[in-house]
Amino acid sequence: MAFIPARIHTIAAWLVRIEATFLFGLGAYLLLRTLTSSVEELDAVIAEIIFLILGGIGLFFAGRGFLQHGDRLALGLILGTYAFITFIAALASIPRSSTK
Repeated sequence: MAFIPARIHTIAAWLVRIEATFLFGLGAYLLLRTLTSSVEELDAVIAEIIFLILGGIGLFFAGRGFLQHGDRLALGLILGTYAFITFIAALASIPRSSTK
């Protein structure tokens, strides 16, 4: 969009890249924690690590798009839908506690 200053795109790109770095760090921490301790629900932990890595990759490329001043509404809608589906899948992978 022509009315958005270039500085806004730069700030948004840096914020998104910081968030991507946070997700990568969280995924690395969860991976190390999984390897060094006993895990009851290994499949759920692996799913969380995969979702963190995919989310970080998506945010990194979103930041790259901000720097290129891309105005791609259709791609944004597709990525938003993908993010929502990923969020629902991440919630579904949380193990339920059994009441005995």
